[in-house]
Amino acid sequence: MVSILVDSPDSHLGATLRHCLSLQRFRIVDSRAHANFIELVRRERPAITIIDRVNECQDAALLKIAIVKDYCPDTRIVAISACPSTADAAIVEQGVFYYLTDPVGNELIRIIEAAIRTLGLEYEGLRDV
Repeated sequence: MVSILVDSPDSHLGATLRHCLSLQRFRIVDSRAHANFIELVRRERPAITIIDRVNECQDAALLKIAIVKDYCPDTRIVAISACPSTADAAIVEQGVFYYLTDPVGNELIRIIEAAIRTLGLEYEGLRDV
């Protein structure tokens, strides 16, 4: 099972992924309910980490990206900005797999598929039918 860590201020993004991805193949872990992000990353060892709304608190986003890279260097990190600006360059420069702007929709599913391929994992049957 592929673990996807979703760090978002609300539950909407995680719920969307649970609806769109096969729950037999993916475990969607919502980090907003956990007080200790470091412990969650260490325990889950996510294959993909999605950090939502990086524009709202760039310092926290940069720290979370560094934590994920430290504990899980092969994790594919997707950064999402609700209000893109040149200030987001620091996020991109930290070496995320993909930088995405809202609204995410089906593009996020395609990015997850690409991340799975780069990890050398099977990606057939991502979606429930």
